[in-house]
Amino acid sequence: MHASLPCFDRRGIRLSSLVLAGAALLGACDNDRPVGPNPAAIPEAANPALVAKGGRLAIKIVDQKNQVVTTLGAQFTVGSSGGGPAYFLVDNGPGDADPAIGVLEMKGLIGNFNVCQTVAPTDYVLPNTPCQSVTIPAGILVKKTVVNLTVARLAWEVVLKNGLQPAGYLGGASFWGFDNLPQLDTIVDNSPMDLDPALGKFEIKVPSGSYNLCPLATPKTFMWPGPLGPNNGCIGLPVPHGQTTFLATYSAIPEYSAFWAAQDLVNFQYAGPSTYEVKGGASGTFFATVEDNGKYDIEPGLGEVWIQLPEDGEYEVCQTVAPPKLQIAVDPCRKITVILGQPAYAFSFQSWPL
Repeated sequence: MHASLPCFDRRGIRLSSLVLAGAALLGACDNDRPVGPNPAAIPEAANPALVAKGGRLAIKIVDQKNQVVTTLGAQFTVGSSGGGPAYFLVDNGPGDADPAIGVLEMKGLIGNFNVCQTVAPTDYVLPNTPCQSVTIPAGILVKKTVVNLTVARLAWEVVLKNGLQPAGYLGGASFWGFDNLPQLDTIVDNSPMDLDPALGKFEIKVPSGSYNLCPLATPKTFMWPGPLGPNNGCIGLPVPHGQTTFLATYSAIPEYSAFWAAQDLVNFQYAGPSTYEVKGGASGTFFATVEDNGKYDIEPGLGEVWIQLPEDGEYEVCQTVAPPKLQIAVDPCRKITVILGQPAYAFSFQSWPL
């Protein structure tokens, strides 16, 4: 870990140019030699006889929560303030005497130095002030901490919703987003770009700045209510680095559906479970036995039933099994008209106690 570091002559080159020059400088030194550094510019750390005389520089990179970063990729330049060559220090690269990720150490340094971070670790961003002055006495370990914020993240969710009550997360939706200039690829639920594995929940890494997100498609047989859809319902807000910004909750509904409730006439409370027969539709061929909280019920509340239907048209809903300790509803059958995008309400099936 005491090998010499790549170098370049800082004469005539402004400190602020280090980042742009970095890629080219990794391969050559001040005289553009095709291989290796200039022997005259080898740092003292390469000479065992001088290591004991020099001091040491330790750099720890932390995030906004003061936690050491977890990825490699960080790069620094270390150059004498009085001029002369500057040396590259790469996390876990040649010249780094500390094997820990996010902690770098350089030996054999004496004097005043300008230390500049030129590359952030993967999934982190450079600080606003990447350079600082450091004085390193002989035989002393000088420690410096550098803060690299995590790359900005944006989160949102899609829920199945009936009126004002959410009925669980809905997976399979897609969106597209953009900042002030470039447009991002389409973001599909649980695609590689989506960092949240839960269905209906999204989280992506984004450039810092103002960010806009627009809904595209819901899963088959579902739709966005109202004006939501391609190029509509777009939401924008600032997305700073160092945090996850929650954008919005998007609601989706079945293309065709119906909902109702069962009610105790004495206590005026929802009651369940109960069972129903549903038949009809535009083709007249639909028939299903629906149980409260059964496989067809997408409303999680006991005493409330919400089902998806295959088409529009006239349907009949009849209560066939009453809730426990209640009689069959006073009006056990209801007719409803189902249209696209508007859940049809079959009202409450009200029952007296047994």
